Amino acid sequence: MRILVILEELDYDNGNALEMALQYKERSIVPREIEIIVLSAGGEEAEKTLEECLALGADEVYLISDPVFLLYDEFTAANLLAEAIKKIGEYDLILTGFISKKKSPGILGPMIAELLDLPQISFVKNFKIENKWIQAASSEETMDTIITAPLPCLLIISLRTSQIRGMTIKGIQKSLKKSMIILPLEEQTHDKE
Repeated sequence: MRILVILEELDYDNGNALEMALQYKERSIVPREIEIIVLSAGGEEAEKTLEECLALGADEVYLISDPVFLLYDEFTAANLLAEAIKKIGEYDLILTGFISKKKSPGILGPMIAELLDLPQISFVKNFKIENKWIQAASSEETMDTIITAPLPCLLIISLRTSQIRGMTIKGIQKSLKKSMIILPLEEQTHDKE
């Protein structure tokens, strides 16, 4: 199983998506069969975030190297990320945080799901997977709802899930053996601005 995490930064609003993926892998009967891939876009700050993700336990990281990424509107950013996901290839699940760096609540994830023609579930606080189907607990305000969808699927993780763990020396040592994959920007992406 391949879990793709779209991460802008390791703050409370976005880091919980990576934390949920890491916790799912730890709970799995065969953790080595679950691969956590993190995708980010930007300049040096995004590169630093991805290095931290490797130290926290991500198996692979991809960087869309673009220092002006934060200047894009949400639609252009979503298109750029959707194209990068297509390049990465096969995945079973995509996790995103709830608030983007532009502080737009819950917009980027649904736009990516639409562009990739994926089912999506918002306000997710936990999930389980069985037989290529996902069952997610979605919590908005005071009401919890259980939603089922086929894989692949995109989950927008609730703000109220869990805080990202801290790095360990063992994690940092493991991360030094891994490398970051740089994805080139397509020229037509900049034409969509």
